[in-house]
Amino acid sequence: EAAITELSEARRYMADDPSMLERVDLALARCHAAQRQPEDELDAYRRILKSNPTSLVGRLGLAAALAKVQRIPEAIAEWYAFIQR
Repeated sequence: EAAITELSEARRYMADDPSMLERVDLALARCHAAQRQPEDELDAYRRILKSNPTSLVGRLGLAAALAKVQRIPEAIAEWYAFIQR
């Protein structure tokens, strides 16, 4: 929980650095996964893809997170988008 709070706060200071913001969101996604907070995990991966639609880590992470919550059609669509790159 403390890591999530610190990373969420850090996001506000990295708005001008997309590369660092992506790294923070990836760390947040992993923290949310570890805390079993799937919707927050999905949100973090979606933020990565919103700022960088070509992010392989974001695309694969979102696909895996969707599969974990049994949103299989959406997960397949994300995997397909990854493969088409």
